Amino acid sequence: MCYCHHHGKPQDDLRNPEALCYQYFYDKYMGLFLTNMVAVLVSFINIIIRTVNMALIDLIGYHTQSEATSTIMTSIFISTFINTGIILLFTNADL
Repeated sequence: MCYCHHHGKPQDDLRNPEALCYQYFYDKYMGLFLTNMVAVLVSFINIIIRTVNMALIDLIGYHTQSEATSTIMTSIFISTFINTGIILLFTNADL
């Protein structure tokens, strides 16, 4: 790892699976890719959860707008908080 980190060239080593530092750079960039995909996935699912929560609460039909807004904000906060925590927990789990 130390040698590959300081002296390896990713553009050369990733083209040749027989290179000394191939596995190091492959794992490094795959980890970076997965981290970014998890961030995108969490954001996308949170947007879907927000939209569904707003639609369902609008169907309930509260008497005042402030009551509906308060319920929407509370439900969105709780559901996105749980979603973010669960996805990050599964991502970092050693299965």
